Amino acid sequence: MIYRLTIWVNNEEHWRYEFFGSRADAKRRYDELVDGGKDPKLIEIDDHKPTPKNKQQILALLNEWASHSCNG
Repeated sequence: MIYRLTIWVNNEEHWRYEFFGSRADAKRRYDELVDGGKDPKLIEIDDHKPTPKNKQQILALLNEWASHSCNG
């Protein structure tokens, strides 16, 4: 599985995503950010998907997670 950690600047502005190969790694990063002073309400492990096994699955996951309507 691939886990996506979403980090916000405030309640409305998205800062970035980080991706992890296990929930435990995502949770460790979450804890690291909170210990560093980030508000836990602005961080979430919000999605997970099966690890892609071929080019078609990789492209499908990239299209789902990396495409943004704003593109800015």
